[in-house]
Amino acid sequence: MTHTSQRRGLDPSRPGEELIVLAITPSAARSREGIREAVNELAAKMLEHGRDHWPKWTIDRLAAIPHGPFPGTLAVAFTDVKRVEGLLNDLKKEWLPRNRREGYPISIVLTGLTDDTDAICEKTGFTEHTYLHSLGFFGRTEELPSEDEMCLITMCGHGLIARNRITNLLGSIRNGELTPEEAAADIAIPCTCGIGNKERARKTFARLSDGG
Repeated sequence: MTHTSQRRGLDPSRPGEELIVLAITPSAARSREGIREAVNELAAKMLEHGRDHWPKWTIDRLAAIPHGPFPGTLAVAFTDVKRVEGLLNDLKKEWLPRNRREGYPISIVLTGLTDDTDAICEKTGFTEHTYLHSLGFFGRTEELPSEDEMCLITMCGHGLIARNRITNLLGSIRNGELTPEEAAADIAIPCTCGIGNKERARKTFARLSDGG
């Protein structure tokens, strides 16, 4: 159902490190009266509950929704379980009941470690109705980038984080030309999904640049 299931680098020993919230509106429903306002409200709630964790361009994209093109998908990465719980609890107050009454088919998808998503749904009173698990990559996997590189490459579900770009950024960090924070912000720029996790990317770049 979603490209976010192919992300690498998460581990049950580090719970809550990354959770992605996607909101998908079918193209056939985007002309319905009132649905744009519902998406605008959702974007505002995402900003309210997670602004501190996203690259600036993601924040700008969410803030521009009332004035720009109607987005079919909103997707943002959280690094705090409590913020995700807060967002879902907020949606339950008025947003979700109103959408159900109006018949707006805005689908909310939560991606993360199964233990994390299960715990969030239990605490917020939601029931999971569908699971999507990735079995990983098969075939000539020796041709793939390293696992460390894949942790960064798969942060973009559309494959817009290039392996050579990561190599160049690591070189710039080791030469003192960039910080890990700046490299993490760089790889988020081409990603149209809006699901780059700048904190996990920063930690990965810092570890790799130190030879870890």
